[in-house]
Amino acid sequence: MELMEVLDFTNPVYAHTDSKVYEERETLQEHTQRCQKYFSRLLEKEKMQDAFETMEPVLSGDTAKEYRDWFLQAVRDVITFHDAGKINPVFQQKAMKNKAFENIHIPQLHEQNHSVLSAYIYLDCQMACLEQMHKTTPIDQGKRIYLYEIVCINAYLIMKHHSDLDSFDAFLNAIQAGGKLYNIDQAMQQKSFRQLYRGKYSQMPVSKYVDILERAKTGPKARSFAKYTYARLVFSLLTACDYYATNEYTTGTEIKQFGSVREINDLRETFEKTQRMREIRTFCPEDAADDKTDINYLRNMLFYEAERNLADHADEDIFYLEAPTGCGKSNVGFHCSFFLAQKGMGKIMYVYPFNNLVEQNKVSLEELFQGSNIFEKAAVVNSVTPIKRDVKTDKENGEFEENWAECNWSKSLLDRQFLNYPIILTTHVSLFQTMFGTQREALFGFHQLVGSVIVLDEIQSYKNAIWTEIMMSLQYFCKYLHCKVLIMSATLPDLAVLTGTHEGVRRLIQNRAFYFNDKRFQDRVRISYELLHREDFDEEALYAHVKAQAGEKKKILIEFIQKEMAYRFFDRLKSDEEIDAVVERMTGDDNCVDRERILRCIKTQKFEQTGYILIATQVVEAGVDIDMDIGYKDISTLDSEEQFMGRINRNAKREGIVYFFDLFSAKRIYGENDYRISETFTLKNEVMQQVLKEKNFSQYYEQVMRVIRKNRNVSSDAEGIDAFVNETGALGFRKISAKMRLIEENDWRMSVFLARTIVLSDGETVDGQDLWNRYKELLMYPPKDYAQFRVQLSEISSKLNLFIYQIKKNSNIAYSDRVGEIYCIENGEEYFSDGRLDKRKLEKEGGLFIEI
Repeated sequence: MELMEVLDFTNPVYAHTDSKVYEERETLQEHTQRCQKYFSRLLEKEKMQDAFETMEPVLSGDTAKEYRDWFLQAVRDVITFHDAGKINPVFQQKAMKNKAFENIHIPQLHEQNHSVLSAYIYLDCQMACLEQMHKTTPIDQGKRIYLYEIVCINAYLIMKHHSDLDSFDAFLNAIQAGGKLYNIDQAMQQKSFRQLYRGKYSQMPVSKYVDILERAKTGPKARSFAKYTYARLVFSLLTACDYYATNEYTTGTEIKQFGSVREINDLRETFEKTQRMREIRTFCPEDAADDKTDINYLRNMLFYEAERNLADHADEDIFYLEAPTGCGKSNVGFHCSFFLAQKGMGKIMYVYPFNNLVEQNKVSLEELFQGSNIFEKAAVVNSVTPIKRDVKTDKENGEFEENWAECNWSKSLLDRQFLNYPIILTTHVSLFQTMFGTQREALFGFHQLVGSVIVLDEIQSYKNAIWTEIMMSLQYFCKYLHCKVLIMSATLPDLAVLTGTHEGVRRLIQNRAFYFNDKRFQDRVRISYELLHREDFDEEALYAHVKAQAGEKKKILIEFIQKEMAYRFFDRLKSDEEIDAVVERMTGDDNCVDRERILRCIKTQKFEQTGYILIATQVVEAGVDIDMDIGYKDISTLDSEEQFMGRINRNAKREGIVYFFDLFSAKRIYGENDYRISETFTLKNEVMQQVLKEKNFSQYYEQVMRVIRKNRNVSSDAEGIDAFVNETGALGFRKISAKMRLIEENDWRMSVFLARTIVLSDGETVDGQDLWNRYKELLMYPPKDYAQFRVQLSEISSKLNLFIYQIKKNSNIAYSDRVGEIYCIENGEEYFSDGRLDKRKLEKEGGLFIEI
């Protein structure tokens, strides 16, 4: 059915007003046609049609694909009918100022809301279609139940397309007595809507669907995940089409590109021409001689083994890249992602544990592709990076117009919201928001996962309590969305063990012992437990040991897992006149300016005359590109110990040593739900010491995952895997989102803006007080163009983060200004000493820093 068949368009029905380019209001028919145009374009994206065709037989229960055409039409009709409810007289009168509806009154419609009425019209038309299909050719009862459920899911998505996803229970409530859909249905049966809608068409009252949906709830695990994936995909496509169409009417901007890597051959060719790749290509793995000293021999061998195995098994879904720290995983990961993208994939996403690693790898990519415009196709998508501006090009000379006024604001905003970039660098948290979040903006980019290559770096940083759920979700997303996942780490757990199936999972490195057990990696760093074994060991003993080592004029890295201890140790070393070394500190309190300065200093300066000591917390563990001589670390998880060791003697050109000690309980940092902090799995156990020495992490993870299976997988309570699967099948979006949240929300944190003047590495001076004033002015007097406002806000917000610090919530803190949840303190320089934040001075004002 089409809108013209079921709605009465005797009077003009409008969808939108206030266009910058069109004088006339947009009719519902025009908006629908624009939405249908964008849906057709998105359906042509890499693997999108394949995704729906893969899910259809699972959802319908019909492997013969007898209902394939009906299924795809039902999805198309979601787009067609999503705004049909705008025929609501109240909406036309109040929102559209449509005088033609002034004398039309329907008692059951007293709100402007159009989404519920749209959902009802879709539901009625689709159910009538199914009834006719069954009348013509009887449909098996089991399949009919599944088809009814698909229609109801679609109607639920229409009902929610202007809000967040919560739970499918909201739809069940709406079709029961007193619910909004139930009330509309009752009025339809009384012909109350005949002035607007030519139905009711279905013979069945909506309340009858309750029993049908209850029966459809239970089903195979594969169908539960198919429902969850399908619902998120359709919702994402619906909101995308709606936004693109509305934007086209409002601004005149037509979106034609959705961030696919169309020029993938150019991308690979450029990558192959980089200095690093030219060096690798001169290496021949078949006849290369190994002098047993050059670590690049192992790096090159690993590169070629991964390349060969990927080429042989490119049809698989999930690939493990397990390689020693310092073996060039990032470069291999880039190469593998380009190779997979060339096989018909449409987008590459590089996903890192933390924002600082995103920024670091962005710099690495820029250096890698120096002199090429390839990296212009990439964008960083996280909470602290400004929206990538889509600037208009001068057609005559091809130059970019950098004037803010000429920026294509609406397209920049839409690109950011819907991830319209061919290459994306983002964080685990951002990716999981897209995969599992409930907020509408979180789901905007879900459809971009289809046909994507997703590179997950440092997977061990995820909460191990949900490792099973993570891997199960990845396996089903790959199956239904036709995406590929590359998981990289030096300490890589075989997560497929937890799901019970290795189907579609492939290791790119088969002979890990060849690399991990080679002395160039295994013996690159000597491990000392002398401090761990001392019964009288305390902070004073550690200080004496470090002070003695400082006399060697080496580069020393010390990691504490408690921030307060790091501060205390730093202050003491810094003030010790007998120590000549340069002493620095890097913790979670530092912002990107502090981190960039420290890392640049370590990489570019020589310290043979003085030595160098960096006091740090866990921020140095995963992927931070530094090369030190001596390490000290407070023990925590075994994977963290290996990651820390990766910061010592990275190129195996000298001697490196790490001293482990135990001063602060890891349980107080990682929590009871991290099974890895049990003493059985830490360096207090001599078995784990041997595991770390031999790099035999599979032995370690086998034991950890045995505990996970016992405490989580087999559990029959709400924390068990069965409960998770059932929730996906029930479309309990909020519960799934809460379960899969990587970072718990802490209401006790507050953001403090310390206004001061700072100088960036490129020489730019940023006046914090001026930035704060511009931020306030933008919020108080925003431009009329909402998209322009969002892009400008994004750019200012990214610089705000240079001045913002997270502290424990305290109502007594003395602040000079406030915007939302950000508290501004003037004269922020007072809280800094030698260019670094002085935590104690701020504490005197009543604020306490969080201990992470």
